Amino acid sequence: MTGHKHLSSELEDIVEDILRRIKPPKRYSIFQGQDPKKGLPKFEHFHRALGAHDPEYVSAIQEQFRRFIEQIYRKYPKHWWVQSDYGVEKGIYPKPVRYFGVETLLNITPEAAPIFSNHWNGYLREKAVQVWPERITSAFELAMLIARMNDWVVFVRGAVTIKLNAIMKLPSEQSGLTTDVIFECLPLILASDRFGRMDPPQKAILKGLFQRGEIENRLGAQIKADKTDRAARHLKMALRHGLLEDELEAISKDAAHYNARATAYKALLRQKIKWNGQMLEFSPPKNPVDIAARALEDPSPVIQRLGLDYVNNHQPPELHRKDVYERFIHNKRTSLVDRAAFGLNAFGVDWKGPLLDSLGSGELSKRDIVFATRYGRRADAERLMKLAEDLQAEQSVHFFGAAALMGFNPAINTLLDLAIKGQGELKEKAIVYLKQGRLQPDARSLLARIEDGEEIKGRAYMG
Repeated sequence: MTGHKHLSSELEDIVEDILRRIKPPKRYSIFQGQDPKKGLPKFEHFHRALGAHDPEYVSAIQEQFRRFIEQIYRKYPKHWWVQSDYGVEKGIYPKPVRYFGVETLLNITPEAAPIFSNHWNGYLREKAVQVWPERITSAFELAMLIARMNDWVVFVRGAVTIKLNAIMKLPSEQSGLTTDVIFECLPLILASDRFGRMDPPQKAILKGLFQRGEIENRLGAQIKADKTDRAARHLKMALRHGLLEDELEAISKDAAHYNARATAYKALLRQKIKWNGQMLEFSPPKNPVDIAARALEDPSPVIQRLGLDYVNNHQPPELHRKDVYERFIHNKRTSLVDRAAFGLNAFGVDWKGPLLDSLGSGELSKRDIVFATRYGRRADAERLMKLAEDLQAEQSVHFFGAAALMGFNPAINTLLDLAIKGQGELKEKAIVYLKQGRLQPDARSLLARIEDGEEIKGRAYMG
């Protein structure tokens, strides 16, 4: 659902009008022989404006609601107090006592309960929940009750448990607690494990909401269709509540967002997911080899990496083959090349030599340089230096740079010469490679002097 993420001005105007027009009696005895509901406003507009807010942001909106009510109280300072002679008549108090009139208002106008469920007075929040009508008019109204499950006051939490239990026992047509309403509140319900003050009775209520209708199936379908990163977040939150474990294989196949598929593959192939400091563990799937094979075919390198991890760790004969690893040894993703190289090493394959030999035609790409730097050794650096002898200076500087990044001193000396004697773009490229490498202190000092524009007449070469 999309709705207001902040308290709307329309709702503020409606609430102020309601509170301004409803005046609690000056004395309780005024109700004797009179209709207390005469002249009360209708609440249709209030429920419509309330339902236009996003349930996921209920906590922030309720805090804004509470502050707004404080402003109304300051605006009408004498509006919400009533005086009772009850204590005097019973000999309890020596003089009339002033009581807050909200309780009286809630008794005659239960429709105002959502307004005062945000009150700073815990007793009045409890009273508001107790008189709340047993019909949910919108997803945001349900979200307001769910948020009260994390109330500071234990009696408020207890009142919410009783109220929602009563509502959940009614037919959905009567209570308004339809599958659509619950589903719109699902982001809030899924995040409820961060409600640190919830007790077991409140957790049981949430579990009951999950089990109503087709909530779990609809959540799985939404995660598959969602093309944003929110899909993976909702999947992890659902798994933390014990939901969708049976849907993991389908999500790994069909989810539109790669991160949701990756989350499902992690749960299937690793049997665990770590999220927000919590480790979630899962039962192993019946066909892990088929799942790993499908992961290797996924277009996302993140998921391909999970597939290679499984093959390297478990070495199933169906997938632990040279041809499987050779598919990834030329990949531009270093993480995939690392895993493919690990697998080929187990077969004794010389995978590095042919790749480095292929670097000898023209200018090196950025990927080639990263590869040579990551996997090359002294012999590979010497090969690159030899290949550079037959190239133009504009091309050879990249070969010298790759060898220098491997820590090969002759290549570093060559780049220093180019930085001192070269001109224009050639000099700039040499300086870039030198700055990326790990230089000895004397070479680093010399490079700083070159960058400062100091004229270098002679220097000692590195051995």
